Amino acid sequence: MIARADLFGEPVRQSAQLSPRGDRVAFIAPRDGTNNLWVLSVDALDQAQPVTDDQGSGIRTYWWAQDNATLLYLQDNAGDENFRLYAAPIAGGDVRALTPAGARADVLGLSASDPNGVIVTLNARDPAWPDVYRIDITTGARTLIQRNGNTATVRGFSSFVVDRANHLRLGLKTLQDGGQQVFSRSAEGRWNSLFTIPFADTISSRPLAFEGAGQSFLMLDSTDKDRASLVRVDAATGVKAVVGESARADVVEVWLNPATNAPEAYAANYLRRDWRALDPDAQADLDFLDAQLAGDFTVVSRSNDDGRWIVVEDSPTTPTRSYLYDRTDRAHRRLTLLFRQRPALEQAPLQRMTPIEIQARDGLTLVSYLTLPIGSDSNDDGRPDHPAPLVITPHADAWGRATFGFDPFAQWLAN
Repeated sequence: MIARADLFGEPVRQSAQLSPRGDRVAFIAPRDGTNNLWVLSVDALDQAQPVTDDQGSGIRTYWWAQDNATLLYLQDNAGDENFRLYAAPIAGGDVRALTPAGARADVLGLSASDPNGVIVTLNARDPAWPDVYRIDITTGARTLIQRNGNTATVRGFSSFVVDRANHLRLGLKTLQDGGQQVFSRSAEGRWNSLFTIPFADTISSRPLAFEGAGQSFLMLDSTDKDRASLVRVDAATGVKAVVGESARADVVEVWLNPATNAPEAYAANYLRRDWRALDPDAQADLDFLDAQLAGDFTVVSRSNDDGRWIVVEDSPTTPTRSYLYDRTDRAHRRLTLLFRQRPALEQAPLQRMTPIEIQARDGLTLVSYLTLPIGSDSNDDGRPDHPAPLVITPHADAWGRATFGFDPFAQWLAN
């Protein structure tokens, strides 16, 4: 039997991120039983040091500041969901609160062109309508960029997007029917309507990032079709052009060049994650990672010079692993194991997952995944030798879906 704590307990290490210069790796791991931030050097992967000493509910969400010396993280008070933004110097010293207590903050943008700044949304003035601020992480000084709010005639913005230079460029307003209207912001601060996302497409359509000098931005868009595509949008006119799409499923992930935000590859997820390169260099990376890793993979962090990546591998029978991918020398690419998230499961009898297509009564296809009990499939063909008990676990909502990979609930039932 596999211990439930090994399947469902906190990972030993998780959420690795590269520093902007690519010389350090931060991650989340328990310290005295509570999740905290740790940092290690890429030249000494076995010498991690704690950066924070939270004794409350633990740290879940964090970012590297572009000064390469500070970690920013969100923390609420006893689960009240009023997340304050904190700055923790990796060299040691006091952790500082950058936003007031009782207000909810979120990070909107970090830019190499503004290494001491962070753009945040903060609802300190009006709990319902967060304003946009720039905060100096050294002094804590806040500068208002956009006042938000709702009146009888003008609805406020529900979310914002900044460009690579931390300039506020897009605002999204929720309409009465549940759709979203996308507005662009001029350099003078004027807002102009670009287009509307219908209610049925709001779950699968969203802006991703501004490219280059900011004349265009990338977004996932399912408007007028049944799948989300990767599209490029003219920031002045709202005209869209498809960059990549799949014939069978939504585009779910995109590789963006850290220096320009140019799209390099995208993935759609039907039975399994399927990557498509948009340039030869990305194809070489995909070929290398495919050859080195047995499970599906995703790139979760890249250094500013694009020389180092953090890659996470996920497989039903291989508990999640994080790797340091060094591609500074394209002729001698190297993949080094950073850590295993659940090392206690490395020798556990995890069962493989078989993608299954089921024809529903309405003629549509249900993508499903079958995990069998130990010893029930002697010829390893993905079908039990004899009838076995079946538990069906439907997804939670009309837009969600199950995916291929390590599933602790399925492994627990099979075990």
